[in-house]
Amino acid sequence: MGEGKMIKINNLALFLIFLSGIAYLWFGGTHLAGIHLPPIIAVLSIYVALTIILMKRKVPMPSTVRAIFKISLILVGWMFVRELFAGAEFRIYSNVLVGRILLGMFISFCIWFFITDIKGLKFLVYGLIIVIAISAAIGIGQYFVGEPFIRLWKMTGCVLHKERELRLGYIAGLAGFSVAFAYELCISVPLVFGLTLTRQYKKKFGVIFLILLLALLLTQTRSAIIGALVGMAVVTRFSLARGRLKTTLLILSLGTIVYLLFGIYVNPRMMAFTKGSAIKRLPLFLTATLTGFAHPLGVGRESYLEVASGFFEEVEELPGADVVLKAAPHNQFLNMLAFYGFPGLVLLLIFYVLLFRLLRPIKNYAPFLKGAQVGLLGGFIAYLVNSLFHNNGPFIGDIINWYFIGVALAINKLTFQSPTRKVKLTSI
Repeated sequence: MGEGKMIKINNLALFLIFLSGIAYLWFGGTHLAGIHLPPIIAVLSIYVALTIILMKRKVPMPSTVRAIFKISLILVGWMFVRELFAGAEFRIYSNVLVGRILLGMFISFCIWFFITDIKGLKFLVYGLIIVIAISAAIGIGQYFVGEPFIRLWKMTGCVLHKERELRLGYIAGLAGFSVAFAYELCISVPLVFGLTLTRQYKKKFGVIFLILLLALLLTQTRSAIIGALVGMAVVTRFSLARGRLKTTLLILSLGTIVYLLFGIYVNPRMMAFTKGSAIKRLPLFLTATLTGFAHPLGVGRESYLEVASGFFEEVEELPGADVVLKAAPHNQFLNMLAFYGFPGLVLLLIFYVLLFRLLRPIKNYAPFLKGAQVGLLGGFIAYLVNSLFHNNGPFIGDIINWYFIGVALAINKLTFQSPTRKVKLTSI
């Protein structure tokens, strides 16, 4: 197959992946303009596999990238086996394990494969940022204007029973609801911040950064906002050559002041860590931990509430303990422990160790790669902080996160394939 034809195929595939990103970011589903996306992504994945295996195309895969794919496949395989023995219904396989996790893996794998130059990487990163920024602008409109922008949200056919929350000020943009929107923003804000600190892209991304940051604040999701502040501090630490400590402390201080002012004058809930939903986290965490130790191989998703309710007596004296009878653990890692036991938890931890190793800051290469890599490092840290208090993660069912994982893999690929660049790892 000629090189020109391969480039056209790669560009078309990347465009289709971008369209699928719009579908998930704006419409919360697997369809876009009546087109069913999973079969298309599956065909792309098969094409990638056949190209590598049958056509013997040489695609260098660093050991860390190879390990990420292997660990991901092993973890998903274990999840299938555990759900099988737990007697899970078919929808758990079709809607979650295949429809969101395995499909997400295919997406990240395809992104890694089809991005062969910085032009393709910029197309996808710019595209995702613009799509999320449009959603953020609509979210800001939902807060300050109201009805016209809420109608836009309803047109996407999202989680309509969340409309009441939207009208109370917990904006969702074009995502399903405020928490899902906050997940998108908390990883995007540090990413765009990393690009903004790169002189070449300061003007291009400065306004977008402010839009995303304001939208994140208006979601009023405490853990996502705090996570983004930590992520931005990490980005500052590895982006600036001078005054890194002072600038990092300044960002954290200013962010804390804005957070406190918003909590004092706009929504006191932001300051309420000893009542409301915040106090319910402790019984949820304890119950999930007890479930994990009592069932080291996990209990599966559908069986969790039934099993966890058996530990109600252990936590019933705690405030908000009744939540354990109707809610999942609200922590990515405890979800994995309770659902898939210690094997699932250990594999997930290994996955993140490898992912962060992939994102180690590197000096002496293209400004865009530097800004995007450091930005994603901060973004994934922000995402992890948020996921400690909510039910989401790449192996829990957040398919959008897999797009950013794919971008991280592609950045690593482009960083190390340049024959003219000297690589220097900075210390973390």
